[in-house]
Parts: sequence; C-alpha cells; structure tokens
Amino acid sequence: MFEIFLKGFIVTISLIVAISASATWFVLLGFGARALIPLFKKPITWKILDISIGFLMLFIAYSLIDLIIF
Repeated sequence: MFEIFLKGFIVTISLIVAISASATWFVLLGFGARALIPLFKKPITWKILDISIGFLMLFIAYSLIDLIIF
C-alpha cells in the first residue's frame, strides 16, 4: 500500500516540477526575446544567427550519418 502511495507521490512531484520548468522556460524566453530586440534590428546579427544554425544543422547531420555508418 505504501509503495503505491509513494509512486503516486513521486509522479505528482515530477509533474509539478515539469510544469514549473516549462512555465519558467517560456516566461524567460519571452523576456529574453524582448531584451534582444535592439540587437536583432541589425542585419548582421541575423546573418550570424543563420550561419550558426546552419553549422549546427551540418553537425547534427554529420553525427547522424556517422552513427548510421559506424
């Protein structure tokens, strides 16, 4: 009986933590976006962001190909 209670308690705490983390993430994402508005008014910033995302995508593709082949 105690094991069932403990399992339910752990699931409840995990759910509360997940909801809190999600809410915190989206609130901070909104404030961060608002704080970065002046920076992203410059075209060079967008180019740097696009190039960074492109390199990240190439790295992920290479990692996946490496995982499949070897």
